[in-house]
Amino acid sequence: MEEDMNFFIVGERPVKFVSVDGENLDVKAYDWKTGEFISAPQYLGRILFSTGDIEAVSQEEFLLQVQHLRETYKPKSE
Repeated sequence: MEEDMNFFIVGERPVKFVSVDGENLDVKAYDWKTGEFISAPQYLGRILFSTGDIEAVSQEEFLLQVQHLRETYKPKSE
């Protein structure tokens, strides 16, 4: 899989494919509450079969989107 094909914006949520042990794949999605990435396998089929509002982006564009979200929607302290 090419590096740039590992980063997506699904709706407004950043989602990335992460290689685990070189053979397996994990899907991580931006968590609105924490500003971190959590395991989100439900996005795999949606991305692979292009259902919904999905955009493949470069790593640079992906990181800019994540930075923007973290600055705009800061997680609330408990």
